[in-house]
Amino acid sequence: MEGAPQSIALNGTAQTIVQFSPASLQFPPQVVNTSSSEITAFVENLGSTTVLLGPVGIQGSAFSILYNGCGSKLNANAGCILEIVFTPTAIGEQTGGLSVTASDISTPHRATLRGNGISTGVESLSPTSLAFGSQKVGTHSQPQEATVLNSGTGPLGITSITMSQNFFTQQNNCGPSLAAGASCTVAIRFSPNREGMLVGTLTVQTDGSGSPQTISLSGTGQ
Repeated sequence: MEGAPQSIALNGTAQTIVQFSPASLQFPPQVVNTSSSEITAFVENLGSTTVLLGPVGIQGSAFSILYNGCGSKLNANAGCILEIVFTPTAIGEQTGGLSVTASDISTPHRATLRGNGISTGVESLSPTSLAFGSQKVGTHSQPQEATVLNSGTGPLGITSITMSQNFFTQQNNCGPSLAAGASCTVAIRFSPNREGMLVGTLTVQTDGSGSPQTISLSGTGQ
């Protein structure tokens, strides 16, 4: 005799996948104590069921949420918008993060925030190129000068002044910083160590906007 039909109960939970997009936000260099343009981030639900969201948190005093379009629920295959701004209070790299909890299997969710605070100084380097002409191998040319100018409204910190090739050398009267509107001079010599066309680059690195600046150098050893 056949038994009565039997049933099996099936239990399961639909998977939801919540994430920040992008997972990392990089802000352009920003002058200290000024605010950047906003960058958009999304909280996305890539799963097949509605998910509950907690409040979106932000870490790092240099970052703030300008607009929060996320509520307490996020439908399947949907997203909500966040607008983030960067307001550095010091020179140098600043880091922070976004975080949110949700009713999915991989909560909490995080995104990283990065930006670089720069000084109110503005670096300007002139001219854009220097040509030394022909110079006998093993001798030194007369110096040609380049000018580093701070055209900003605050101090400009000078990090380094470097040459890309050893047949160009430099001496300068630049200190560790330039006041607003001040300038300093870099004297460059050409000392060829072989015959033919030789090229190089002078690079001035500062903590201000516009950095680094470069000058193309050329000369012919004979």
